[in-house]
Amino acid sequence: QILHFFGNGGIDSSTETGSAGPSFRIDARSSVGANVNYTYTNNTYLGNSYPFESEGISISYQRQLSRFFSANVAAGPQRTSGSGATANLIPSQITAVGSAALSYARRSTSASVSFVRATNAGSGVLYGALSDTVVGAVRKQFSRNWQGALTASYSKSTSLEQIAGFDQNFQSTYGGGQLSRRLSRSFSAYFSYTAVTQ
Repeated sequence: QILHFFGNGGIDSSTETGSAGPSFRIDARSSVGANVNYTYTNNTYLGNSYPFESEGISISYQRQLSRFFSANVAAGPQRTSGSGATANLIPSQITAVGSAALSYARRSTSASVSFVRATNAGSGVLYGALSDTVVGAVRKQFSRNWQGALTASYSKSTSLEQIAGFDQNFQSTYGGGQLSRRLSRSFSAYFSYTAVTQ
């Protein structure tokens, strides 16, 4: 993942992530899994590099609650630490991360609400952050050719950097919609708009 701001308008970042793990089906409606993951992020601003890395393990559980509802949860410990120039700014620390989601699907309508707690590159504002994010989405198939979607989210992020007497955090709110049109068997078009306050 690459995030780049023109004219030094924000903190650029590049992130590489890898994960692997088994999944086991308990019965027709339930399954569990384990996942080991590793992430390396390199933030750059005005030619300076601020890298950090994280690794962890999580356990997940998925359940089909009914014909229309399903849920999944995942949680586990994650270690984050700075490297190079950020070794002192982002000390090695272990945090609990995870996610939870509830989904609904019925004929032409689907919806979901989810919560995620995870580390990230800092959205161009911080040199790495720990974020709590809530997302809600609704999708509707109006006809064979028309489809619409609405999405809203709220996120609160705290800097991974530990600077004495300086608490860095920010909040973000997103809202958007998308309207899609099937033009033919091979082509489609869509219009999307997203508003962000940060």
